[in-house]
Amino acid sequence: MAQYQITVDQELLHRLFLGNNKDAGVSALLESVLNQILQAQATEQGSSVYPGGGCTGARADPQRSSNGGAGFSSL
Repeated sequence: MAQYQITVDQELLHRLFLGNNKDAGVSALLESVLNQILQAQATEQGSSVYPGGGCTGARADPQRSSNGGAGFSSL
């Protein structure tokens, strides 16, 4: 089983525990965690597929997401 180090910022924790809408806080936490896992997996695959670290397949691009650049979207 893989292990990942997940970073959760202070604002996200504030929304989760002190915000008025707990569902939105949990949703934001889940989005952050999943995006970090996907980024780590994409990095692992890119560095293990070819010795030079390149990958010719389509990869998620956090800068081209449909939600204003926050998170991943498939290309």
